[in-house]
Amino acid sequence: SEFVNPTDLVKTRTMARALRTPPPYRSLAHAVAHVARTEGVRDGLYRGVSATVVRAAILTGAQMSSYDTTKRFLIDTCAYADGGAVHVASALVSGFVTTCATSPVDVVKSIYMADASHRYRSPLHCLALIVRTHGVAVLARGFAPNYARLGTHFVFSLPLLEQLRRLFGLEYLQ
Repeated sequence: SEFVNPTDLVKTRTMARALRTPPPYRSLAHAVAHVARTEGVRDGLYRGVSATVVRAAILTGAQMSSYDTTKRFLIDTCAYADGGAVHVASALVSGFVTTCATSPVDVVKSIYMADASHRYRSPLHCLALIVRTHGVAVLARGFAPNYARLGTHFVFSLPLLEQLRRLFGLEYLQ
């Protein structure tokens, strides 16, 4: 996630300025060059990299731990067989838990990255100001589309991983 931070920054800024005419950048290369030239590499292209890395760590931890915990609960406590239905149900729960865990970081990261004027000194400063200005509920903004994205992704990727493991003679994830 650290390596691709410049493309995430450009995507975020392009989306934040979507209704401007003309568009802020002609192409990805133009955007990267413009941000590097006007804001620098560290303070421009890698703005928000700490939030990006924290989000990635939270996402992976929440995804795998909630998937495994849900799966074990369904198998051990509810006596469901380890198979496709359990994998899909576990993936849906994992998507929800992961969305709960990452949504606040996503909001802060997006606002911080979109801030080309550098109003915010750091992601934590950004968090403090947006919560002070808009209230803590602002951290849940975009929850439904985030869950739609993560839930859908997990419903395909985690059961697929389980089936690929089985296909190659490995056991399901424990």
